[in-house]
Amino acid sequence: MKRFFCTIGILALFCTLNSYAACPEKLNFKGGVVVEGHILSQEIGETITFSVERTFVTMPSKWIAMRVEANRPYSALNATWKQWLKDSGTESEYKESTKEIAMLTLKLLDKSKIKLSTKNKQSDSISYNVLSNIFNKESRLVHVIEDGAYISFIDLSNCVCKFKWSDIYSVEFAEREKHALNGIVDVIEDIDENIYKGQIIEKILEERIRLKKTDGMIVNILNENINSIKKEKLNPDESIFRQAQYLDDVDGTKGIIICQQVNHPSPYIKMLYADENEKQISLDKIKIIRSVENKKYEPLSDIIIESDEVYFDKRKTFPVVCKNRKGAFALEKDSVKNISELYLNQNKHLIEVYFANSIPNKSAIFLPVNNEGTGKDINLSFSYEDVLQKGILPEKQSISINNTLRMVYKVTPGYYVLYIPKTGKCYFCNIKTLK
Repeated sequence: MKRFFCTIGILALFCTLNSYAACPEKLNFKGGVVVEGHILSQEIGETITFSVERTFVTMPSKWIAMRVEANRPYSALNATWKQWLKDSGTESEYKESTKEIAMLTLKLLDKSKIKLSTKNKQSDSISYNVLSNIFNKESRLVHVIEDGAYISFIDLSNCVCKFKWSDIYSVEFAEREKHALNGIVDVIEDIDENIYKGQIIEKILEERIRLKKTDGMIVNILNENINSIKKEKLNPDESIFRQAQYLDDVDGTKGIIICQQVNHPSPYIKMLYADENEKQISLDKIKIIRSVENKKYEPLSDIIIESDEVYFDKRKTFPVVCKNRKGAFALEKDSVKNISELYLNQNKHLIEVYFANSIPNKSAIFLPVNNEGTGKDINLSFSYEDVLQKGILPEKQSISINNTLRMVYKVTPGYYVLYIPKTGKCYFCNIKTLK
């Protein structure tokens, strides 16, 4: 049975590392401590090596050997704490006032000097072991949430720790951004041959997997009902090696674990290598799996258009206002600041545009525009006649597994408008050649 849970765990820990986030993984320990960061490696069924970036703790105050009040105004915080306040949505509470954030410098007691409660002895022991591993006998500056007989705090100190597999209750994974254009899709087949596609968002190690399907619904699949877990590429037109942010290093050999057969007398994985060769490896022969950065990973960054958000080269932009002057649409001067820049590869003059898959978006065209002036005084315009005669239609169209419409246009350097006739929206851009 231990082998079965380990088999499930490998894919839970490594198959969803391909969705970028500042802290891609979260470990929830049986004692209640939560750490966020990145899984570096795993000794099968024994330990996990983890790069800790954030720690969330509730523990008895009697475990503290030293505590010093260290409240800080926003201006005195380092960049890490300022970023955390921003991410948590509380930055304005401190930045725009004289209010100080509740901080405390503390150090843990040595284990030989504490008495674990009889009632919660096992969970308290796990919590203390995890914390002593993170603190490593050092003092830490933490943000206090609650105080008293029990203290709750957040620690943003970075460290690399090795934790016991048996102490972890579940692993959570950062959800893929809704406008992600490439990445890895998790595919789970159960023993009844039902197929579930989406992203594994949590693995409760000894119980079940929570998978968020492509339609947004979350499905819970019990470990004993899982037959296999596979990986597919989100963008069908790109190599999986360009879509995986991390590679799997299995006992020193790098590739991607594309399949794990769970419900099998001898569980195994399938590795895909850069030369497109596959290899089946018995789980019993694997000692260590590491997660390593994939240097071939290429996040798509041309144009992403959704109903409420638009990105040009990952920079948010907005539709521009045009004035209709006797059939000619001219860019309003106040909208000049919304002219986005895009860069073409010297070898391929192609621009990729990704839309929410809808009938109006399929009418989008690229249109070279008339231009006069320079800088802030530039005037860009186009006419109905230009739309009919000069509009550039997509050379390719495809729909990804997350229902994203991909359209590829062939253009040359110059000023263009991405025009969607059925919605009337215009996005002006200056396309340049990448040097």
